[in-house]
Amino acid sequence: MTDLREHPADESTAPHVYARRVAYLGCPHKVRAATLNYFGRAPSLGYCERIVDERRRTMRPVERAGRECRDCGQPIRHASKSQRCSQCWDKLREGEKAAQKANEPEPEPETVGPVCIGIVSRTLHAAEPIFGITVADILSPRRDASIARARHAVMMVAAQTSRLSLAQIGNRLNREHSTVMHGISQAVRRSAKDADYAAKVQALREALT
Repeated sequence: MTDLREHPADESTAPHVYARRVAYLGCPHKVRAATLNYFGRAPSLGYCERIVDERRRTMRPVERAGRECRDCGQPIRHASKSQRCSQCWDKLREGEKAAQKANEPEPEPETVGPVCIGIVSRTLHAAEPIFGITVADILSPRRDASIARARHAVMMVAAQTSRLSLAQIGNRLNREHSTVMHGISQAVRRSAKDADYAAKVQALREALT
């Protein structure tokens, strides 16, 4: 059998020398493809298989340990505590994230049709008889004075009686958090000037207790 290490460094055998240098790739097909890409020609696949096998045989056990991916067996070019190649490591992380997401409890739906749930829903339905405004009107884009006053009261009471953020309240009322902030300030200002409005707001607050 010809010694594979004996190849004169001339133009005719340069691809063979280069193939031996990239034998660390660990796959005959990859070795041949890399050589072909570099020189435009490459040794036979059988030759690539022999030099890859030779490198594996001559590699020290300590050197070989941790250099091959524990999942796919491909060589690891960089040190890895997990003893996995980058592709297998990414797959492992994706699997862990998917399992973690599957174990997380599903969040409660924010809205069910036009009707919200939770404290905002309770506040909306309690405001309906107090202000004489329907829930659909409060959630609608209408800006009538009576509807706006009821909507502002709902925003203020929901903010005072829950731990929801302004953004969460706004999401349940189909509004931006800045709109909720403005509505609360309007409700506070009107409560200080209008005793009837302040009484309705207090009745709405008591209806939730």
